[in-house]
Amino acid sequence: MRAFALSSSVCVKFASMRKVLTAAEMREVDRLTIQQTGISSAVLMETAANAVVREILRLFNQNISGKRFAILCGKGNNGGDGLAVARLLYLLGGQCRVFLLFPPDEFSPDARANYHILHNLTAEDSPFGGRIGIERLSVNNKPVDIFESADCIIDAIFGTGLTKPISGFAASLSEREREIFKRNRRPAVLSIDVPSGLSAERTESADEAFIADLTVTFTSPKPENVIAPFYRNNGKLVIADIGSPNKLIEKQSSKVFLLEASDAVQWLKSSEYTYDSYKNRRGHLAIIAGSAEYSGAAVLAATAAMRSGVGLVTLFVPEGISGKVAPRLLPEIIIKTLPDNGSGGFASSAAELFLAESDKFEAVAVGCGLGLDSETKVFVKKLLSELKIPVIVDADALNAFAPLEDASVINAKTAVRILTPHEGEFRRLSGIEGHLRDRIAAVGDFAMRNSVILVLKGERVLIGTADGRIFVNPTGNSGLGKAGNGDTLTGLLGGFIAQAAALGLDPAETTAAAVYFAGTAGDIAQQKYGKRVMTASDVRDAFTDAFRKFSN
Repeated sequence: MRAFALSSSVCVKFASMRKVLTAAEMREVDRLTIQQTGISSAVLMETAANAVVREILRLFNQNISGKRFAILCGKGNNGGDGLAVARLLYLLGGQCRVFLLFPPDEFSPDARANYHILHNLTAEDSPFGGRIGIERLSVNNKPVDIFESADCIIDAIFGTGLTKPISGFAASLSEREREIFKRNRRPAVLSIDVPSGLSAERTESADEAFIADLTVTFTSPKPENVIAPFYRNNGKLVIADIGSPNKLIEKQSSKVFLLEASDAVQWLKSSEYTYDSYKNRRGHLAIIAGSAEYSGAAVLAATAAMRSGVGLVTLFVPEGISGKVAPRLLPEIIIKTLPDNGSGGFASSAAELFLAESDKFEAVAVGCGLGLDSETKVFVKKLLSELKIPVIVDADALNAFAPLEDASVINAKTAVRILTPHEGEFRRLSGIEGHLRDRIAAVGDFAMRNSVILVLKGERVLIGTADGRIFVNPTGNSGLGKAGNGDTLTGLLGGFIAQAAALGLDPAETTAAAVYFAGTAGDIAQQKYGKRVMTASDVRDAFTDAFRKFSN
């Protein structure tokens, strides 16, 4: 067994990851960019508009001549972006109608400047010829007239920082846009920065806001771009660099990060097989899983772990079910038995036997299919209180000590503990009743307070760390919400953590990489079978394609 430092500061860590910034943090980045680089706010707006137009050109295969655009503009800088986009589209041959939700004298300075440029450029007596329709919305200008004639709707009304429900024309436009979005034949919808109406402070805003096919945000993603349920309104997300130095982004206090493919690639490079690699240098994972009722969970976890790149996998099952489990395993997996309780679960006495040989392993994964027998709970508590190596705690093992009122019962202060609950299990662990309104805050608080790595499964998995970081995972789909997928994740994660312990990699970022890989495998399985049909075994079998995707 190799020592796994609890402090991530002495582990090999990823390079800079992509921060998720709040509206206030983003304003500060813009302010510092202007102050420290000399780039003006007008140049930032022009650069942002060009980034949006690049994506529109991609959307229409580089030809927008004659395409009809309806650009909806608010009074702030989001509206200014929209006005600049309208000008650029017009110069490229697009037919543009600009709809103003506010009078120009209420515009921000940069928005007002772009309004005047657009107005001058397209006036009837302009040497450039022609006009763009610039219209102020009124009670006589119904939303249906706007949407029915467009090839593309550009939403530049509010952007970030909205804290109250949208109202007036904006609400009417949003309602109509959501109706049209359901049609098979409809305009494309592009939102600038954030779909108008979304607010990370109001979960219900996702039901009121615009729904986009494509959202172009700038510099860094915002909570409304990436966190459930808001991300659904964004469609495809493009994060455009408009000139702010990375060091200004890194200075912001946000500890929320969006996982990306580059993070997965970096973990693979950090843990790659070298010429002198062999099984004992790749980590040894112990999996404690299964019961008479749930023997398949042990099989799924162990076979998933074997596909993770770990050197050795030893599966411990209750002695009464080994005959059902062994024939279904890969031949490379070592299987051992521990005393059972007479009902197909682990006896409490099994803990001492496992602890006696635990120094052979770099990590342990416990919980898959254990059952809720009282003896099994005693067994789990004994293991977690005494093991000095990293432990991944899943499923029934989580319920053994819920609610978690004292982190000392799982020895989290002196050893790495990774808890992987779904929302129901998390509510039991944390004592939170009812729906989780702020998942980011709940995950961050629990992980720091208990000195654990917390993987909150569900839509847009969140990974919280003891040092306050939170990773948002964008991979995966609702087809993963079936029996067995938690077991495959536990196996893969256990394999990754055993390798991390052997190689000196950061356990939190290793956990994030495992979650990203598992979600990617789920997406590959979805593409092959569809959400309705795909199974946990399909996801496990897709690990090969997921690794190949990032290795290439």
